[in-house]
Amino acid sequence: MTTARKKIDILNMRVAPTQKKLLEKAAEVSGQSISAFVLDHALQAAHRELDEVRNYSLSVRDAQVFMAALENPPSAPAELKTAFLNYDEKYSKAKP
Repeated sequence: MTTARKKIDILNMRVAPTQKKLLEKAAEVSGQSISAFVLDHALQAAHRELDEVRNYSLSVRDAQVFMAALENPPSAPAELKTAFLNYDEKYSKAKP
């Protein structure tokens, strides 16, 4: 009978002695090993961070302002239009 092995990656980190002592105390009071404690809390923080990025939401007012800006963009300043024309004239590959 063969036993399937799960692949496990190793994550190493260096910490200051005071940081390690703090993590050890917190792990002890939570009844976990230091590795389990750090992994558990790192995963929770990772999920929170990703949720903030994925589920970014605006207030109704901010959403209305955003949509209005998309639907009615401001016109480009004359200086920007001139810069585009100058660039196009200087670097255009379709020169006559």
